[in-house]
Amino acid sequence: MMISINKLFALSTLTAVLTACSGFGVPQQADPLAKLNQAESLFLEQDRPLMAEMLILEAMSIYKTQENLHGLGNANREYADLLRSASVSGKWAAHYQSKGFQDKSVTFDNRIEKSNEYYARAISYYAKAAETSRQEQRFDALTNIYFNTAWAYSQTGDRLNACSYYDQTLASHTEQIRNLPNSKRKPDQQVPRLVAEKKQENGCL
Repeated sequence: MMISINKLFALSTLTAVLTACSGFGVPQQADPLAKLNQAESLFLEQDRPLMAEMLILEAMSIYKTQENLHGLGNANREYADLLRSASVSGKWAAHYQSKGFQDKSVTFDNRIEKSNEYYARAISYYAKAAETSRQEQRFDALTNIYFNTAWAYSQTGDRLNACSYYDQTLASHTEQIRNLPNSKRKPDQQVPRLVAEKKQENGCL
């Protein structure tokens, strides 16, 4: 459900070696959404944050060129998730403490604060994308946008907005079912369960 930036920079020799090693065995993807999905797997499941960071930045750059607001929301949210991940704070902590991140405004010590900024950007992009999706009655996209907006709010500790957007996720999903003839995709049957789980996690009433 969560879909869940190519900012090129000068690499030191050590960083270049580490990045090259981190990319070993990772197939090249042209689709920015595929890059984000791959990045998420890399930092959540494979403990490979360096390559994940690069893929997220590449996806963000593509989405900027495309002026894809939904995609930019996803890419900013994904980068925020990366900054908070155990992959970054675990065995790669020493690397990030000494070398920092590809976004040079981010340091190991301020990464949580900076992740909040990336979540805020994601929420801003999602709000703009939601407006377009509502006008076009694209309830499948709207459901995804609302779910990820709720996730971003929950990560920053804004429970009230998180709960509100989980409710809007379910409402949009219901509307998608009502408008099946106009929908390009069948509704994801897992949405009600996922929303219920997330609302319980966030203590929503």
